[in-house]
Amino acid sequence: ALTAEGGLVAVIDDEGLALFDSTGTIVWNAPDALTAAGDDPDSITDLAVDGGGRVYVVGLFSGAVYQYSPEGTFLNVFADEDTGGLQSPRAIAVDTGGRVFISDFNGIHVFDADGAYLGLIENDDSSVFNMTFDRGGDLWVMARNSAQVIKFVLNR
Repeated sequence: ALTAEGGLVAVIDDEGLALFDSTGTIVWNAPDALTAAGDDPDSITDLAVDGGGRVYVVGLFSGAVYQYSPEGTFLNVFADEDTGGLQSPRAIAVDTGGRVFISDFNGIHVFDADGAYLGLIENDDSSVFNMTFDRGGDLWVMARNSAQVIKFVLNR
């Protein structure tokens, strides 16, 4: 995932994270980011970075979202089993307002930056595997079952 400064946050060995600056130099490395944040082994299914540099990671097995500071420090977990969890989360994207969008079999769940649940965008195609926002703030998703790219124009 790209940062606002032109850096790159990458997944390492299924459960680790690393931040590279715009020249490709490593800024920080957290090889066991998910293990350090939770008790059980997990794998990263997708990640996103917000405009402030916070990193959001979706755990495949836990159905949880892990939030890290721009320096790679664990901050918070939400959408975990204590709050209902997600059913097989696949993709994550963060809009310019800091809202976090996560797809799973029930649709696209929306949270604020602190993990408060805001709502659900229903989607007839339950297999959204990629999501991104354009400069206008519209959400684009790749729906695997229907082999379509779908544009959602969202309320601000």
